[in-house]
Amino acid sequence: MSNICGYAFDIEGTLFKNGRLQPGVDKLFQEIAKTGKPVLFVSGMNQPEINSVVEMIKSESKTDFNYAIASNAGASICFSDKNSLPSYPMDKKYIEEICKLSNKISPSSVIVYRTAIDNFRERLIDVGVAKAIKQSAVVARLNILNAMKKANLECVALSKDNIEKLLNSDKVMSLDILAYPDKADKIYEEIKNNFPKVCINKGASVQVSTTDKWFALQQVFGENAENVCYFGDNTNDIECFKNCNYAVLANSNKQIMFDVLAEQQSQGKKKWATTDLGDSELLKYVVGKSYSESLMRVLTNKAKLEIKDNKNSQLKV
Repeated sequence: MSNICGYAFDIEGTLFKNGRLQPGVDKLFQEIAKTGKPVLFVSGMNQPEINSVVEMIKSESKTDFNYAIASNAGASICFSDKNSLPSYPMDKKYIEEICKLSNKISPSSVIVYRTAIDNFRERLIDVGVAKAIKQSAVVARLNILNAMKKANLECVALSKDNIEKLLNSDKVMSLDILAYPDKADKIYEEIKNNFPKVCINKGASVQVSTTDKWFALQQVFGENAENVCYFGDNTNDIECFKNCNYAVLANSNKQIMFDVLAEQQSQGKKKWATTDLGDSELLKYVVGKSYSESLMRVLTNKAKLEIKDNKNSQLKV
């Protein structure tokens, strides 16, 4: 039997993609609900967005469970009983220096600021350069922001000439820096080298905060954080994946994540990959029952093969 004390989930890609839940999520939460153990959803998404996914999970799994939400990469944590932990805003000196650095490297970059105001719905964005950004992942992010504007959610124009306006705002939790790939790489390296106390990830954008997902797990589960069963799919899940004794790489298409998984397995740590969160052997592992390690290896290899198949199909197109 395992000593799993609770469960933590990344959302986008892991549990939810393209407006629907990933395969097997309903079965997974039916089993988790039976354990009565707490659940933490930890994501760069904002609180209302996470709540909508949680309600979808409850509806499709026909279950209820105790849970906490760590939104904006763990900067703010609240529980289903409406209690909250203190927020962790960024130091304004970091905000100013990182903004100036980003503008120096890439004057056409778009910087999205997430704040604690109005349920995390406020976004501050340099809308003047939106048309200059052509990268598909960035365009998708901008489309979301345009939809927010249509829904009367506040977007404030921001550039290097009015950073002071941002510095006077209340509780900025994280920065999301969007730029062309080569510029984004340089921004990432400069921030990483010059700001050792900030948390930084790079996916479709460069995400900067003074908190991260592992920090959120520690705030919620305390000394038992290492005994959480963590589910993730991307590079901003690596710290949790390494630090938690139990972990599942779910629906990932990142080779680097499979490299991390292989490293963990070589150390004798039983962590697995899957594209079906409702698989019967996976569910045994998740709830602490005896499971077949050979079948779990089959799941992991299947997930690896699906990455190769997806890449090959994209090349043919």
